[in-house]
Amino acid sequence: MEEFKTLLVKNLKNNGFPDKKIAFDIETIYEKCDQRGFSFNKLVPLLEEEGIAVDIQTEKIIFSKLIQQEAPNLEDQMEMAKKMMENMSPQQLDNIKKMYEQMSDTDKEELMKKAKDMGML
Repeated sequence: MEEFKTLLVKNLKNNGFPDKKIAFDIETIYEKCDQRGFSFNKLVPLLEEEGIAVDIQTEKIIFSKLIQQEAPNLEDQMEMAKKMMENMSPQQLDNIKKMYEQMSDTDKEELMKKAKDMGML
């Protein structure tokens, strides 16, 4: 699989990647992977690690530069949550409270753990 990934990346670069989006025939790519004994879908995460986005279409696979999005920092997330709650009606806040109360103990624990990990508690 690593050998095919290297060959694919080389072909992409020869065709103008990463400056251009490159499309290859889906059947050809799938057949080449199958001939080498693996599924193309298993190759996708390896390509993403290389900074290559994969868009599988009906007849082609489009390769483009993977755009890394910065995760909002904790302060920004807290501010967004605060603003959202300030804009909620009392009924919406009550619905959230009821939804929480109806959660299983396991789900509640998991939610609290996530809140602690984010520094909210």
